[in-house]
Amino acid sequence: MKKNICFIVNNADYFISHRINIANELLKNGDTVELYAPFPSVKSYNYLLEKNIKVFSLPFSREKIAFSGIIKTFLMSFQLGIKNNSIFHLVTIIPIILCGIPLRILNKCCIFSVSGLGTVFISKKYKYKLLKYLVMIIYRFLFNGKKSKLIIQNMDDYFFFKDVIKIKENNIELIKGSGVDPNNYPYYSELPKSECPIILFPARLIKEKGIHEIINASRILNKKNFLHEIWIAGDVDPGNPSSLKSLEIEALKKDNPSLKFLGFRNDIALLLSKCTIVCLPSYREGLPKALIEAAACGRAIITTDVPGCREIVSHEKTGILVKVASALDLSIAIENLLIDQNKMEVLRRQAYNDYLNEFTSNAIVNKIISIYTKLLNI
Repeated sequence: MKKNICFIVNNADYFISHRINIANELLKNGDTVELYAPFPSVKSYNYLLEKNIKVFSLPFSREKIAFSGIIKTFLMSFQLGIKNNSIFHLVTIIPIILCGIPLRILNKCCIFSVSGLGTVFISKKYKYKLLKYLVMIIYRFLFNGKKSKLIIQNMDDYFFFKDVIKIKENNIELIKGSGVDPNNYPYYSELPKSECPIILFPARLIKEKGIHEIINASRILNKKNFLHEIWIAGDVDPGNPSSLKSLEIEALKKDNPSLKFLGFRNDIALLLSKCTIVCLPSYREGLPKALIEAAACGRAIITTDVPGCREIVSHEKTGILVKVASALDLSIAIENLLIDQNKMEVLRRQAYNDYLNEFTSNAIVNKIISIYTKLLNI
């Protein structure tokens, strides 16, 4: 039976980087794929059309969510559900809530992908504490539907949704990330030969990804005259209150020449070929694709001992885990690993072996498509 899968996301570029492998497999099987995202760029729109993915614009913006946009999105989702017998795959909090409520009311087949808990659950600010309880109530309604499946990426989140939010156990699917295609992220057997080692930070420039820690770790290393460069491959996130601002970046460039702000990049494999270490001092993750990409390319990993990151890195076996929100610990880990080349070699090779066993795109895509099939049979 041919399927019609309708993805609803908050960013078309994120869909291309994290879900395109699923779409490719569906299309190869003769299924149809639709994508709903707010205002996709011309480049993304054309790329998706070339792949025979139907693209539609959602009437809201992450940068500024207007009340009119919320209402329009809500009504549009009702119309979608009434007219369409698709399986709906909703990704991240805003699409899940705005589009999920109408679809759940209409008893549609819905898959909800929650990639980590996000700012609402992590932040200690009072406004987020209030919002958290409202979101928990909505999640409980959405994810406990007879035709609902919740995909989470790590065991910490699994127990949180099962025990705290009270989601039925048979409605939860644990799938470790989006997978990485070895054809796109080749293994580099040799480390770059450079006098100045490069550490890659591949993430958005927001507090929760550890941007302040990597900047301050670089400052500490500079004070010790430890030669290094930090390549920051990510962009500001105007829709996130914890994001760095453009003016802050300009000031940092002048203050610390060891920091290289590269902006958003779609050639991460090339950057990985030029770096020695990948560093992601995140506060919490679902399962960071950036670290899987690092393992696939054979790069040493330093990350934090938090949910999501420790699903990928086993301390002193496949990488180094450091204390969250500690620039000092991070700087020490970077320095020690760059000095100990033998350890680096062991860690990166074992990380690559783990990637081959658990995190290739084929394994992940097949698991997700099997969930679509299960839903159709309910």
